[in-house]
Amino acid sequence: MASISISETQFVFTYFHKLASLQRPTWSDFVFPTLGQEGNPNGGFGGADLVISNNLFIQFKVPDILWTYNTNEFKNYHPVRMTSPYFRIHIKNKLLSGKPNSGQYEMLRILSLSGKTALYVFPVFDFSNEQDDPSLPNYWFRNFYLQNSLASLNSYCISVDFADLQGPQFNITNTDKHTICCDYNLSMVNGEVLFFSEPKPVSCSKFIRGFNIADNLLSWPEEIVQKSTKNIIEELKSILKSQEVNGKELESIASIRDMQTYLMSNYDIYWLPIRKSIAQNRHEVITELLQD
Repeated sequence: MASISISETQFVFTYFHKLASLQRPTWSDFVFPTLGQEGNPNGGFGGADLVISNNLFIQFKVPDILWTYNTNEFKNYHPVRMTSPYFRIHIKNKLLSGKPNSGQYEMLRILSLSGKTALYVFPVFDFSNEQDDPSLPNYWFRNFYLQNSLASLNSYCISVDFADLQGPQFNITNTDKHTICCDYNLSMVNGEVLFFSEPKPVSCSKFIRGFNIADNLLSWPEEIVQKSTKNIIEELKSILKSQEVNGKELESIASIRDMQTYLMSNYDIYWLPIRKSIAQNRHEVITELLQD
C-alpha cells in the first residue's frame, strides 16, 4: 500500500480554487465548517468538509494506492473488474462522543434524503499516462494543479452521490471499517466504484457529469452577490486606510479581482475570499494579515 502524501487540505483547496474559477461571479455563499461543526448532527453541516449555497455538501477523501489484492476487501473476492494499482477510501461512520446520528456517513445520507446534494469527492489518476509516473505517486497532483480548471477536474476527480447509497444494502453500522475501491478505468471510464465490506457496485461520475456547472446549484440572487462583494471590498478598504495606505490607490478598487491584484502587488498576499455564515472575527483576521 502506498499513501498519497499530499494532505486532504491540499486537495480540498486546490479543488475549491478550480471550482471557484468556473463559478465566478456567483461563488460567494460557502463555508468550510470546523471539525466541531462538521461532526455536530445539529449544526447544519451534515458531516461535510465544504458546504455551498446550503444545498451542496461535499466530503473530500484522499485515497490509499493499493498494489496487491492481499487486503481485507479482496480476501474472499476476486476483483475481476479491477486491476492493480487501485484506490481505496475509508468511510467514517463512528458516533462522535456517543452522540446519536453523528456518524459522518449517516449524516450525509440523511442530507441526501432531505433533497440536498451530498457527495464524496476524491482523486484518481491513470498510471498508464506518461505524465502520471507510477514511480512518483504524487506527480499527478502537479498535473492536477497546472491544468486548466475544467480539464483537471474532469481528469482527476471522481464523485459518488449519496443519492446512490440509499438502498438497504448500504445500511452500515457505526464503525469506520467500510471502504470504497476502484481503479482508474472502473471509475473514470465505466462510472462505477465498489462499496465494501461485501462488494456492491455504486455509480460514480467524473466532475463534468457529476456536477453541472450550468445549472442553478451554485447560483444566488444577483443582489446578494453584489451586496456581499461590496461589503467585503469596503471592509478591506477601511482596514487599508487605517494602515495609512494612500487613499487614491484605493479609489480604483471596485471588484474582488482588483483587490486580489492590489494585495498581491503590495503585500504578497494571495487572497481567496471565503464568505462564512458566521464571520464576527473577519475584521480582526484581515487586519492581522495586513500587519504581518
